[in-house]
Amino acid sequence: LGGAPAWAALTAAFSAGAVRFAVVGGPDSKKMREARGGDFHTGIGFCVADVDAAHRELAAKGVRFTMTPSKQPWGGYMAMFADPDGNVFYLDSVREAS
Repeated sequence: LGGAPAWAALTAAFSAGAVRFAVVGGPDSKKMREARGGDFHTGIGFCVADVDAAHRELAAKGVRFTMTPSKQPWGGYMAMFADPDGNVFYLDSVREAS
C-alpha cells in the first residue's frame, strides 16, 4: 500500500531561516484528545537539537509530559507535553533535509 500517511494531507509546514513551523489537524484531533485523557493536541511542535535533553530539562521544571521521548512509526523521535490548560504540544528533533 505505501504512500504518505493520512495525516500528511492535513499538514501545513514552512521554514524561514532557522525557524520551522508545521501545523497538523483534522478529524482525528478529537480522538487524540480523548486518548490522552481529555487534553487537546494543538498540532504545534517545537524542534530542538536534543529531545531527550529538552525533556529532562522541562520535566525537572514541572512540565507535565503526556508522552515521553520515543521513536515514532514514521521514523521521527518526539515527546509530547501539556500546558496547565491541557493544550498538548510536541518536541521534535531537528532533522536536516535529505
